Amino acid sequence: MTLGLLVSAAVLFRVGLTDTLRALTFGGRVMGVVFLAGALVETVAAAAVFDY
Repeated sequence: MTLGLLVSAAVLFRVGLTDTLRALTFGGRVMGVVFLAGALVETVAAAAVFDY
C-alpha cells in the first residue's frame, strides 16, 4: 500500500511541477498546484501507514 501511494505521489509531483512551471494558461498552472497538493497529501498518507 505504501509503495502504491509513493508511486502515485511521484507521478502527481512530476506532472504538477511541469504544469506549474510551463503551462501556458492560468488554469493549467492552477491545476499544477492542485496536483502538487495531491502529491503532498499522498506522501503524508504514506507516512501515516508506517505510523499505524
